[in-house]
Amino acid sequence: MKLVYVEQGVYADSVFLMRLNARLEAEPGVHRALVAMATEANLDLARMLEFVVSPAGPDELLICLDHDGSVPGEELRQLVHRMIREKRGGLGSEETGVVPTTVMEALQVLPQATLAVISVAGTWAVAEADKALDAGLSVMLFSDNVTVEQEARLKGRALEKGLLMMGPDCGTAIIGGTPLCFSNAVRPGPVGIVAASGTGLQEVSCLIHRLGSGISHAIGTGGRDLKEPTVSGQMIRAGIAALEADPGTDVIVVISKPPADELARALWSDLEGCTKPVVVHLVGGSPSQCPADMRAVLTDTLAETARAAVGLIGMLDDGGVKPAVLDRSGPAAPQPRRGGIHGLYTGGTLADEADGLMRRVPDLEYTVIDLGDDQYTRGRAHPMIDPTARVEWIRKTTADTTVAVILLDFVLGYGSHPDPVGMTLPAITGAREGVVFVAALVGTDGDPQGYDECLRRLEEAGVLVAGSNAEAVDLAIRQV
Repeated sequence: MKLVYVEQGVYADSVFLMRLNARLEAEPGVHRALVAMATEANLDLARMLEFVVSPAGPDELLICLDHDGSVPGEELRQLVHRMIREKRGGLGSEETGVVPTTVMEALQVLPQATLAVISVAGTWAVAEADKALDAGLSVMLFSDNVTVEQEARLKGRALEKGLLMMGPDCGTAIIGGTPLCFSNAVRPGPVGIVAASGTGLQEVSCLIHRLGSGISHAIGTGGRDLKEPTVSGQMIRAGIAALEADPGTDVIVVISKPPADELARALWSDLEGCTKPVVVHLVGGSPSQCPADMRAVLTDTLAETARAAVGLIGMLDDGGVKPAVLDRSGPAAPQPRRGGIHGLYTGGTLADEADGLMRRVPDLEYTVIDLGDDQYTRGRAHPMIDPTARVEWIRKTTADTTVAVILLDFVLGYGSHPDPVGMTLPAITGAREGVVFVAALVGTDGDPQGYDECLRRLEEAGVLVAGSNAEAVDLAIRQV
């Protein structure tokens, strides 16, 4: 029995609603629950789940319930409202009972703070970032939907004050050993990273950890820092300068998409001025896009970047510049199959890398979708937080008989879903016969989801698991 309700005047954030959905699906008789703000993306997801929904607005709450009728639908509807009321009434600091709602209120609770992490709707994000900078705080702006002009102004203000302005749409950082937002449990060490890409930073930091080294700082900048001339690479360059001055950093890694032409010259000049070894990776580009005489190590994949960094501190005999199978030998490939590759990614940088690598293979049929892109996440939790949408994409894709291989990433760590593998396995094991699943598993032995346990469960389900995204792409290509 499928029921759909649309409620006006009720709002809850997407992360809380993801948890609410999990609680609802644990209720007796409930087969599927989707409670979300009624954005176009969530309405499309509801239709994909075969609920009949009418047009609604993003400020309205959509409640979709598939249940066996043993509990009246109205009773389940009231349960949703009760859960939301409990959430609003249950907030508060255990020490003070105070719930900070602004940057200034948060500073009163934690006056020794030096950095603010801001995650509010883009409409209010800029104002909160301004308040944080006024208070002398560096900022990590997780929010998206901030204009390029606003970003450029915020970063200019931060530089004037000697502060960091990471973001907008910055999802990953490790500052002084403290992981922020989407990040992983990596040991401290001598490698510093500046990255205009979240999952690229995660992949490289995890591989460095798994190669035996560690991270001093990992500074995320937001994806537009070197892409938009108006932003002019302000935070990438500030991050390089900060790592150059940091006594705990011996090697500097820079990860970005290829910079806009007018920004590249300043970046290369800054890198040439570094006294420390530098590794540069341009996601989706190639080393040839850097000056031929540049002293930095230029790499072709994220995995190669990690090995190069560790090699430069003397931990790898080969200098670390070879593509890597890191933890274990690659799994044996099954018999070749004919058909296309369909990449369903939660990490945008990993999707870009996969697309760039597969583009090099003549006549390869493939599609790569970044389900973490704004067009899929507006008004909905990111798929690294809530894998529900990707699970439905997997089910839809496996029904396509032209698809031979489905390529996935599983990004572990803080901020990610507590069991992304468990959420996805039913769709994998229920797929039609003949579909090959290949996965890149990004994480470390210290991550809360348990790297080794995730690896074991995926392999038991027949998934070909790779130690890096580049290796996963190679495995996928070998299946077709």
